[in-house]
Amino acid sequence: MIGDGNEAVGRLDVTNRNPALMMVSVDYPVTPGTYTIRQRTGDGALHRLGEMQVNAGHGTWGGVTADDHNGSIQLVDPTGTVVCEARIPVG
Repeated sequence: MIGDGNEAVGRLDVTNRNPALMMVSVDYPVTPGTYTIRQRTGDGALHRLGEMQVNAGHGTWGGVTADDHNGSIQLVDPTGTVVCEARIPVG
């Protein structure tokens, strides 16, 4: 996961299955609260995948991707701002 200033702020691990299982973790000094995990597919469509609770700058979430394994995974704050993002690894 890449945040402001191109800083590495977390991790995205994805299996090579369909649908793919994934684990998102962040270690980032953001405001504590509930954040949306969202997938941006290769064609630009946005899919809400779930929510992550962030406390003291740490949070984790596990789930599955939408069918499209292209694009990226985003951590989105309650105002709709993308806080950090990671490309879905190919392979």
